[in-house]
Amino acid sequence: MSLHSGRRDHQGDNILNELNLSHNNFSAEGGLIIGSALGCNETIKNLNLSWNHIRGRGAQAIGLGLQKNASIRILNVSWNGFDVAGCHGLSHGLSKNSTLVDLDLCSNRVGIIALSKLLEGMKRNSTLEVLRIGNNPITAQGPMFILQSLKSIPNIKYIDLHLQPVDMDFVSSLITCQKTRDIHVTYGKVCLKPATGDEDSTMYIKGDPVTVMFEFTRMKAVDVLDLFITFDTDGSHSVTWEEFKEGVQVSKIPVRMRDLDTIIKRIDINLDGEINFSELMIAQKEHNLRVKRLMDKGERVFINSEVGVIHQELLDWFKDKGVFLKNYSFLSTLQASEN
Repeated sequence: MSLHSGRRDHQGDNILNELNLSHNNFSAEGGLIIGSALGCNETIKNLNLSWNHIRGRGAQAIGLGLQKNASIRILNVSWNGFDVAGCHGLSHGLSKNSTLVDLDLCSNRVGIIALSKLLEGMKRNSTLEVLRIGNNPITAQGPMFILQSLKSIPNIKYIDLHLQPVDMDFVSSLITCQKTRDIHVTYGKVCLKPATGDEDSTMYIKGDPVTVMFEFTRMKAVDVLDLFITFDTDGSHSVTWEEFKEGVQVSKIPVRMRDLDTIIKRIDINLDGEINFSELMIAQKEHNLRVKRLMDKGERVFINSEVGVIHQELLDWFKDKGVFLKNYSFLSTLQASEN
């Protein structure tokens, strides 16, 4: 924890106007306390709460705390897990807040649903000028969704999408928008074809992403503990959205980045926004049991099932990528599922 120097007012009293609380482990509980305190503070203008594992109710409380706060102009909550709950709180907070100018929500597991919540609050706000929302799973449709919403948010002047890919329709719409208002947007790669997704479809397997992930690991005989260690890069015994994203990429699991929220929410039993070892193990065991039950009914039943279709696509995918599955056959997978 670090405190930036405050200033002295004309009467000689110390006034704290900039507070850096980044890189602590406040989690949801800390967020609840900070959210409550925001309504009481009248001096802090620049607050940094980045990298604090703030999620769920804690993230929501911070958003709601902006309703009564009348001093903060710059709020940095990047690298937390605001997701839907946090953006719901921010939506309510922004609708009543009249001082916030700069909001940093980068790397916060903000999907398209969370984004829609946030934009609703921004439409009722008259002071926010800068929104930083890069490195979030808003999908290829997110940038256009934001741009269309700007018609009802005249005060916004700068939007930072970081490396988020956009299509030519977005670029054309932005140019049209800039002819009538002062707005600057930073973004990533421009796709020449209309974007229907955020990745090359030949690199990923269609279907339920949770099934794809666990069928992939089952077919490759990946141990769940090894998988968890790959994901848990900081050794905290829990996996954040960012760690999960990196783990999926390192493990070359053929699921789309836009589907990571779906996977995490399905595996996250205690709904804390992170995955621990027991949750991952339970999810993998459930998948293996599902496979065994289908296989027990015969090869034809298995092949025609949802898992079987994904299984066959994975076989083709492994072949295309030059991945060799040792002694692989229906009989061997049936025996493996029984172990």
